[in-house]
Amino acid sequence: MSKIGAFFKVIGSWIVANKAKSIIIGSAAAIAIGGTATGIAIATSHEHTPTSAIIENEVSASCTSSGSYDEVIYCSSCDEEIERKTVTVDAPGHTEVVDAAVAPTCTQTGLTEGKHCSVCNATLVAQTVVDALGHNEIKHDAKAPTCTEIGWDAYVTCSRCDYTTYVEKAALTHDEVKHDAKAPTCTEIGWDAYVTCSRCDYTTYVEKPALTHDEIKHDAKAPTCTEIGWDAYVTCSRCDYNTYVSIKETGHSHNSVVTNPTCTDMGYTTHTCHCGDAYVDTYVGALGHTVVTDAAVAPTCTTTGLAEGSHCSVCNEILKSQTLILPLGHDILVHDSKAPTCTEIGWDAYVTCSRCDYSTYAEKPALTHDEITHEAKVPTCTEIGWDAYVTCSRCDYNTYVSIKETGHSHNSVVTNPTCTDMGYTTHTCHCGDAYVDTYVGALGHTVVTDAAVAPTCTTTGLAEGSHCSVCNEILKSQTLILPLGHDILVHDSKAPTCTEIGWDAYVTCSRCDYSTYAEKPALTHDEITHEAKAPTCTEIGWDAYVTCSRCDYSTYAEKAALTHDLEHHDAKAPTCTEIGWDAYDTCKRNGCGYSTYNEKAALNHDLEHHDAKAPTCTEIGWDAYVTCSRCDYSTYVEKPALTHDEINHDAKAPTCTEIGWDAYVTCSRCDYTTYVEKAALGHDEQSHDAKAPTCTEIGWDAYVTCSRCDYTTYVEKAALTHDEISHDAKAPTCTEIGWDAYVTCSRCDYTTYVEKAALGHDEINHEAKAPTCTEIGWDAYVTCSRCDYTTYVEKAAL
Repeated sequence: MSKIGAFFKVIGSWIVANKAKSIIIGSAAAIAIGGTATGIAIATSHEHTPTSAIIENEVSASCTSSGSYDEVIYCSSCDEEIERKTVTVDAPGHTEVVDAAVAPTCTQTGLTEGKHCSVCNATLVAQTVVDALGHNEIKHDAKAPTCTEIGWDAYVTCSRCDYTTYVEKAALTHDEVKHDAKAPTCTEIGWDAYVTCSRCDYTTYVEKPALTHDEIKHDAKAPTCTEIGWDAYVTCSRCDYNTYVSIKETGHSHNSVVTNPTCTDMGYTTHTCHCGDAYVDTYVGALGHTVVTDAAVAPTCTTTGLAEGSHCSVCNEILKSQTLILPLGHDILVHDSKAPTCTEIGWDAYVTCSRCDYSTYAEKPALTHDEITHEAKVPTCTEIGWDAYVTCSRCDYNTYVSIKETGHSHNSVVTNPTCTDMGYTTHTCHCGDAYVDTYVGALGHTVVTDAAVAPTCTTTGLAEGSHCSVCNEILKSQTLILPLGHDILVHDSKAPTCTEIGWDAYVTCSRCDYSTYAEKPALTHDEITHEAKAPTCTEIGWDAYVTCSRCDYSTYAEKAALTHDLEHHDAKAPTCTEIGWDAYDTCKRNGCGYSTYNEKAALNHDLEHHDAKAPTCTEIGWDAYVTCSRCDYSTYVEKPALTHDEINHDAKAPTCTEIGWDAYVTCSRCDYTTYVEKAALGHDEQSHDAKAPTCTEIGWDAYVTCSRCDYTTYVEKAALTHDEISHDAKAPTCTEIGWDAYVTCSRCDYTTYVEKAALGHDEINHEAKAPTCTEIGWDAYVTCSRCDYTTYVEKAAL
């Protein structure tokens, strides 16, 4: 029962009780109906005490519909309604949120930018679908696999994504052809059994060089006037090689040799037979020196000079020594460094010499442009655009070309009337310029209940609500029920092997089919090829086989050793001059070399020594000689009696280090002589100061030279070279300089240090994102691709 009905029931009871008492209907109490000021006045027995306004019958406003509520005032004593008025609440309008555009990819469609209301979810600007781009195919030629390298058929890749039709073809392995072994001889090469490949130049061939002759040397024997001789010759113990050539006896033949006079010695003619018979005649006096001046040589930066001297042009004897003048050393000019640019070469700081072409200059090539790619901007109706272009981070290089603005082009879109909004026609240019006409009135809502949706692990749930089946306006919002989240079960990882699959550690959910499981395929064997080895007499062999670097897989099969194929050889006793051996066996197989041969050395002669007896001018003699107790070997040769055989000796002047003498004679067969020795002069020493070596220049200790000869105690000390201290490289960062690895010298100011300028930030632009009711947002900002620099500032969720 309403409060008005209850009120009239009380009044009726009161009339019955008071019979004839009058009822006055007036304006004592006002009841507000429909928000108007009309009411019914009823006499009361007391004065009403109004309460604060109470809100009833509240209808919420939506984005496009107004709302309302009643403000009612009651009596605080009798609870009677005193006043009622209806208040209308204006529709607030939509709260626009931008739906970001989604760029299309090769295989997925994209979306243009749109707008919706964040309160009622009404679509304000629909997002249209942008077709997938399709692959931008790049063709790659086929490559046939070889014995050792993989191949592939012709295939394509995409310049925009990782799409590819590439299929690898495994390497073929070698198609082996076997070749027999050949043992080397003294003059021909040999080889072990080997294989080649019928498809490529693969081979296991290893040449065994020819053995060369196993030479036995035989001493030379000179022919005499009456006996043949021979040069030293060799024979080979393995073949019939022999270099022996006999030399016929010579007979007596005197050769005349003229010894011309020199500056200091007389000349003469010597007549000699190769058997030793000789005589001298035709003496000519000494010529004396022909003096020639030796010009001074100026020292250079790196070479010594010489003072003026003199020598004899005939005998080349030094008459006046040329003293050394030390090198000048470089007269250093320092040149500043020049850093290379994108288009010009540069160089490090370097030095040159003002006197010679010495230089440490090292050119640094031009850097080429450090290109920064800028995305294309499509021209709009009122703004210019441009194609993608590049600039250089180091110079003003730029490929930018502008594209003229397009001008407006309006498209007409009819918006039909909805339950709450009138219809109209919108004329829009793609740039955003628009106007509206042709309005049609709103239709009104058709209410439909929205069933509740239970939440899952990853999706939110919804409470029951309602909406309009025509316009989809939310009449009663379905409140969100948060996702349950996965009930995680953790599974250990298993590494794949050559024959079994594996996986990384992964998780699953006990409530749904969520899983991070990713199978890792079996690796297949990582095959290592091992060459075949033929078995020998004493060693096992095997065919070519493969093993796996990761597991114990192997195709190895052993081949047993062959054992020796023996051939017997009889014994031979050694003699005084020839070797011997016991009976022995050898192996017939090429390249084996097995033998039980044990050489017995030649016995050599069982010598008896006989002392020499020198012939004199009147008695025969002989050299010491030996005979053998086992054979007729003897080295005895008789020497006939001599006569005095005088030999003339030229005078020799003493030098700093050697004795001298006047001209004299001796007998070639006895101790007769007129020789008188002259003592050595000793050096006429001149002192020179020491010079210590540096990193780049030679040095020497204090030393002396002789004014008469080329004697010197000079010992050059090599330049020390730099005592290098290595310094690690430091890469430049966006804000700090760097350098390559370089060295300095602990002894001098040498350094290879070259500074690298700070890179500056490599900025990446990020678009702004407006915050929503549940998600944070941000303004447009930049980050650096090389460091953690950022201008990002978070905007809290609304």
